[in-house]
Amino acid sequence: MLLFLSLIFISFLLFKFDKILVGQYKQIIEKENKVSALLFDYISNIRTVITLHIQQLSQNQLKTRIMHILPILKPNINWNEFKWFSLSMLTTILVFLVIFTYGYFEYNQS
Repeated sequence: MLLFLSLIFISFLLFKFDKILVGQYKQIIEKENKVSALLFDYISNIRTVITLHIQQLSQNQLKTRIMHILPILKPNINWNEFKWFSLSMLTTILVFLVIFTYGYFEYNQS
């Protein structure tokens, strides 16, 4: 029974973490699409970029758009790492409890 309740609790935590992460993923994907669109425009118009000597301008603009992703990406990475750390620790504790309980009952039987 304890094992079943623990698995339900771990699943609940997993879904709570994922709910936070999915919202952040949507923002990250939206900003990455803007970066990809800009990069595709520059690559498809590379002759114009070279002819007009706007390589530095295009590079700065691309770098600026990439840097706009970082304020969302850093907390996302932290949440994701914390999620997997928490879940792996809870799973390890659960395995330890099962093994300890088994050993305790086996020791008391003999």
